[in-house]
Amino acid sequence: MEISYLREKLSLAKYELAIGAGDVRERLYDAFLAMHTLREADFPEQYRKDWRWIKKQLTRYEPIKDYEGKVFIGSVQNTLRRIK
Repeated sequence: MEISYLREKLSLAKYELAIGAGDVRERLYDAFLAMHTLREADFPEQYRKDWRWIKKQLTRYEPIKDYEGKVFIGSVQNTLRRIK
């Protein structure tokens, strides 16, 4: 992956966190949407541990599924709705 793509996605996520619309949960979700296509392998080695930590924090809780087993609320949304 091009480093410019990585920088673009992270810059957009930073923008959403800093001055995006909504409360902190909405801004975190928008930041996640800006960078959810990134993979650990896209990062330089020294930043991969940080990326794993970010993803782990955003997906602490499992998705909520409906009676058919289909995801009703994703793990990121389920995690963010629990923060205060």
